[in-house]
Amino acid sequence: MASIYSLLLFLWGVSCANALKHNYAEKDMHRSLVGPLGFPFGFTDTGFYNLTVFDFSLQIGYHNDDEDRRLNFDEVDGVGFLLKRFKDEAEFNHYLNELAAEERCAFQRFLDDPNVDDFLGADDSYDYEDGSGHVVDSVAMSGIFLDMKPRPGQQPKKTATVTYEFKKGEEGLYFLLYQICPPPKTKDIHSTFELDFHFSNLDMLGNESYLSAGEMPLPHMFLYFSLLYAICLFLWISNIRLIGAGEPGRWRDNEGGALQATVYPIHHLMTVLVTLKFLALFFESIRYHFLRVTGQAKFWSGIYYAFAFMKGTFLFTVILLLGSGWSFVKPFLGEREKTMACAVLGLQ
Repeated sequence: MASIYSLLLFLWGVSCANALKHNYAEKDMHRSLVGPLGFPFGFTDTGFYNLTVFDFSLQIGYHNDDEDRRLNFDEVDGVGFLLKRFKDEAEFNHYLNELAAEERCAFQRFLDDPNVDDFLGADDSYDYEDGSGHVVDSVAMSGIFLDMKPRPGQQPKKTATVTYEFKKGEEGLYFLLYQICPPPKTKDIHSTFELDFHFSNLDMLGNESYLSAGEMPLPHMFLYFSLLYAICLFLWISNIRLIGAGEPGRWRDNEGGALQATVYPIHHLMTVLVTLKFLALFFESIRYHFLRVTGQAKFWSGIYYAFAFMKGTFLFTVILLLGSGWSFVKPFLGEREKTMACAVLGLQ
């Protein structure tokens, strides 16, 4: 019974994690450099990026002194969120390690730009509410920076929004990070914020897709593979039924004669295995379809992971039975084979 509850809890957890349009929250975070926030996303030249920050708070105080913690932006040069392009996750991790080791600021180019305060022009594709979004040179080179440090004389920002529509030459894999520059060395940092992500692309028909660039073909690809497995399943079952009825099977030998075939119990287990494989691929195509259309697929993710789990467990069961010689050589399993089968299935 405990294993069933564990499986249900696992399925619930992975299904909740399968969302491309979601929120991200940090409360009382002590780090000055965090990334990636959310998930890496591949934007095409028709991509759309929207990031909204809620309930932002930055408190700086001495160690173990809660009374001294206060909202003071004068002690930092800059604080905010940067969306930047990288080749892959390894390059991003290397960049993040360099920033931490050298105590560099990822958005220093934005802080050094004298025109960063009046970045909004008539042709810019930005929106903001009580916040700022900046681009220096180009998105492909410097990224998109959402500044959370208030201007002199302004109140601290609780909410900020940046919106950008990608253009040709700016497509790629983008990572979002949060940084405080420079990090106070003798005081504690306490950052609190909630993020709302809206990352999307346009497909070939001009419809909005919440899938990353590399995942956009997956709904149709998994559907086509599931249809191929459905055809294989139909041929397999019809062939077994013909042989079971005493008729020759669908396949012939090299001389055109009917093959002398026998249906063993293992063949029926193979039927179940192919059925589970077909259902797993079919529900995965539905899962990616809803991720593409709505950005959420919790229900269908749970169904897919359930069938994927059953398919994987059944596959190892069939392999163990074939390796032991069951059905072909002997009609039963010895104690050694039973112990090995239970051990392997338990590990699954």
